[in-house]
Amino acid sequence: MKPDHTPLLAAQPLIHTMEPDDIDPPLIAATCVGMRARVINRAISAIYQEELRPWKVTISQTNLLVAIASHGPLGPRDLVKPMQMDKSTLSRNLERMREQGWIAVEPEEGHPGPSKRLAITDEGRTLLKALTPGWRRAQVRLERLLGRTLLTSLDDVSRRLVQEH
Repeated sequence: MKPDHTPLLAAQPLIHTMEPDDIDPPLIAATCVGMRARVINRAISAIYQEELRPWKVTISQTNLLVAIASHGPLGPRDLVKPMQMDKSTLSRNLERMREQGWIAVEPEEGHPGPSKRLAITDEGRTLLKALTPGWRRAQVRLERLLGRTLLTSLDDVSRRLVQEH
């Protein structure tokens, strides 16, 4: 039986007037946008992970692979803002992907220093082709669960946050 987390995520107005010295953990827990976003992220990621499990790839790695396949070759720094990943998480994922043979890391021509370019490999393209049906199943599940209107709103929110951050 799953624990009931309703009190943590109870519907509350998101903005309350609190005095600067007030400490109200239940109110913070019930209204924290950050907590809600993390819960949503984990729940959505779990659906993708379930569908992508046979290929032993995470949704983050899948998204990176898609970005590299779509826009590559490109530098790791080109992925930080659009993927909203910190450099250490990005580096860790890219290293795992390189070790699996899904991407190649090449020196950037005409660029002094340690600048690198990322390119998808044949193994990476094969993986993307193989996992696409699982990715589509996750997409269908999420569209049924969330509805087209909410998904459109999520698209708008993600664009706005990437532009602002």
